Amino acid sequence: MLGSQRSHCHDKQIQALLTAARASGRKDECQVRLTGIEREYWMGTEIGRLGGYGFRGTVTAGDG
Repeated sequence: MLGSQRSHCHDKQIQALLTAARASGRKDECQVRLTGIEREYWMGTEIGRLGGYGFRGTVTAGDG
């Protein structure tokens, strides 16, 4: 592949990502299900191992 072809392909990929990021439709949200085999997965993640799932307190965060 020639350099100009690679650049054009790369530009198309960047444009597609920017278009997707700017879309105003609903975004896919992660749904945590703590039943069956999915429980084993989620409880093995960082937040699961820290006891975050099932935590009955309040969590707040800030950015900036």
